[in-house]
Amino acid sequence: MEDDRQQPTRVLDLAALGRVLWQRRMVFAITVPTALILAILYLNVATRRYEVTLQLAPVEKSQASQGSLGALGAIAGLDLSSGGQGSEFKIFVAALQSHAAAEALANNNGLLRRLYPQDWSDADHAWREPPHGFLYALLQGLKSGVGLPVQTWEPPSANRLYQFLQEEIEVTPSRDSPIVTIRVWNRDPELAKALLSDLVTSVDRFLRNRALRRADGYIDYLTRKLQQITVADYRQSLLQNLSDQEKNRMMAAANVSYAAEVFSGPSASEVPVLPSALTTFVVAILAGFITGSVIVYYLHASGRAFSVPVLRRWWSRA
Repeated sequence: MEDDRQQPTRVLDLAALGRVLWQRRMVFAITVPTALILAILYLNVATRRYEVTLQLAPVEKSQASQGSLGALGAIAGLDLSSGGQGSEFKIFVAALQSHAAAEALANNNGLLRRLYPQDWSDADHAWREPPHGFLYALLQGLKSGVGLPVQTWEPPSANRLYQFLQEEIEVTPSRDSPIVTIRVWNRDPELAKALLSDLVTSVDRFLRNRALRRADGYIDYLTRKLQQITVADYRQSLLQNLSDQEKNRMMAAANVSYAAEVFSGPSASEVPVLPSALTTFVVAILAGFITGSVIVYYLHASGRAFSVPVLRRWWSRA
């Protein structure tokens, strides 16, 4: 139709874009150095944190008891198999950031005081809410005003430790070996070492007690069942399984690591690794260029000029 007109295709002219950016280069002369100055200020006031790592390996266990446990299912309809070697280690790794681990750590008052020193009062020998500034009250008021949940202060507890484990602890399994690496970043490397050591000990103790309760329950069941069964073959199977459970209980009760043992560490980096100066400067430069580009686009679209007398004289001499 005659009214139909073909719309011209818009093509990005990089040369024209480069000329616009170059004409407004004075903007970048302000935004990039400003971003770098802010980055330097941040690096000087930010909390420097060390990286502390600890490597774990699964505990080697005897396979003698795994062959006969399945036979009991034909008698009592129970699955008493151990799930294969390494199953306890998998549970151990999963439990490192669990609420059960947080509950175990919460019983260590000395560790809690070191993790949350701002919440502990030496004068009162009790937990108390640390003082907050005006900005904190303003943010809380804004959250409440827009309907966001406002988190109230509570003394260090398992809930706070669980959040800490989720946010601050990093668990990394190895692709080529059963070794698992735990990492944490803290300004006090000795505190971080104590935290990882206590975490590993607490989780291992939790799984040990769990295994003891299960073994005691199986032993009690098998002992009562032996008093009811008179068939020789069934009794022999029950006796074999009872012997296996006694072995399992013996291994769990031994004064050695149950599910995992420390392979290496804990060890701390020689110097703080966070915040990274290189990453901070790269982000600052990018932020400066992005901010400058936004300002240039606004000035170009509105047809306004950007002039600072000192910089303008400097650029005219260059």
